[in-house]
Amino acid sequence: MGQIQSSVGLISGISIDDTISKLLSVSARPRDRLVARNTALQSQQAAVTELLALAIGVQLSSDRLGKTSEFNAITASSSNKAVLTATATAEATPGNYSFQAVQTSQATAFASNVFTSTTQKLAAGDVVVRTGGFVDKSATLESLRGGEGISRGKIEITNRSGESRTIDLRFAANIDEVVSKINSAEGLSVTATVQGDRLVLTDTTGGTGKLKVEEVNGGQTAQDLGLGGIDVAANSATGEDLVYLGPATQLTSLRDGRGVRFGAEKDFKVTLRDGTIVEADFNDETKGTPVTIGELVDRINTLSTDKLQAKISTNGNSIELVDLTTGSGSFEVSSPTGTLAQDLGLAQTTTSNTITGSRSQAGLQGPMLASLRGGQGVGTLGQIEITNRNGATTTVDLASATSLRDVLKQINDAGAGVVATLNNAKTGILIQDTTGATTSNLKIANVGAGTTATQLKIAGDVATSSSTKTRNSKISIRVGVSRVVPLLSRIRVVEKGPSALRDSPTKRSEG
Repeated sequence: MGQIQSSVGLISGISIDDTISKLLSVSARPRDRLVARNTALQSQQAAVTELLALAIGVQLSSDRLGKTSEFNAITASSSNKAVLTATATAEATPGNYSFQAVQTSQATAFASNVFTSTTQKLAAGDVVVRTGGFVDKSATLESLRGGEGISRGKIEITNRSGESRTIDLRFAANIDEVVSKINSAEGLSVTATVQGDRLVLTDTTGGTGKLKVEEVNGGQTAQDLGLGGIDVAANSATGEDLVYLGPATQLTSLRDGRGVRFGAEKDFKVTLRDGTIVEADFNDETKGTPVTIGELVDRINTLSTDKLQAKISTNGNSIELVDLTTGSGSFEVSSPTGTLAQDLGLAQTTTSNTITGSRSQAGLQGPMLASLRGGQGVGTLGQIEITNRNGATTTVDLASATSLRDVLKQINDAGAGVVATLNNAKTGILIQDTTGATTSNLKIANVGAGTTATQLKIAGDVATSSSTKTRNSKISIRVGVSRVVPLLSRIRVVEKGPSALRDSPTKRSEG
């Protein structure tokens, strides 16, 4: 049977679908108003955010207007941009500045003998490449005065005849350059020399006035060099001690730049007289390794505050440990790992309450004898016997020498008819006879059972007045200083193929 459907009311004649749609539309109006309101608010929010960003930009720009630097812009220009360029901050002081090159770089080249072709074989044996080993070390100005260094500037020296000269030390790097600057002052006739840890000025004018050293333009260079108080009616004046340890002294500067060596763990052990054992690991990753003398002393003093004390010795040349206990045992210091105690000269055993380390810093002119032969040192020195070419024999006692310069000075002060200097290559000692005679050979020998001449490698007997050889000479010695000790790259050459450089190079230190 078929069906007939209609969406129109039988009585009202109104469309049921339209009625329902309109009723739904009416009930949805609150929702539509809410959506429209949200859309409007979102548009307003975006507008406010944009306005805020613009306002902040205006504020930042206006804030800069309150800074004086914005109205004092400074630029820097160079008269030779190919050599030097410059920029300036707002804090720069306007003016003209001159720059002077202290030292220019120099090209250095090393070449072997000429080879006939790229495939030419080398002869079997060792190829040794040698560099360094210089023994003319001079203390840097930064390392002096317990690590405080020397202020660069100018000083004025007045000789005993009343003549004054200004010495420009603004660009001096080490003590040798200071000495050279003073000695090269034309017409001053005042000689600067180094004696131990001090500078000495000697007037040679023959005048009767005062020898003076003064600051220039309110500087403190003279004071830092230990010469500030010189104002004497004498031909010679000795400055103050410049070489001593201080809290700021870098540990890496000790022992001619070889520094001290910390161990992997437990690198410092102290046994006190009451039997207490104090151990420390100064290579601790948490606290870090000490960098200065002050840091090391402070770390030692925290190990056992009521039983062990560390300090810089009275003469300023070493570290001193004090056992504060009252036991009857031995006071002993060692380094189970590393060589920290040995490097500082603290590896000792005593029944007293004090252990004083060895001198760990070179003088104004090094190197220390302990740094020679690649850091092995030359041992304990005694006497040597020098026979000049006139046949006169002189005994020289070197027991008190601590540096290579001490050895040179003591030989020269002995009146043996010879002069000891560094050779031209600055790698060893050159001893020259000054008598002009030819009666005898020039001889240097050990005294009695001693081995000092042998230890210094200057024992010899030659029929010449001097020796200028750098190596294997019986009169001149070749000694090295660690860190600048000759490094030998040794390459083994074997008879295999056209390219004879087969093995990987290895390095070792030579004494």
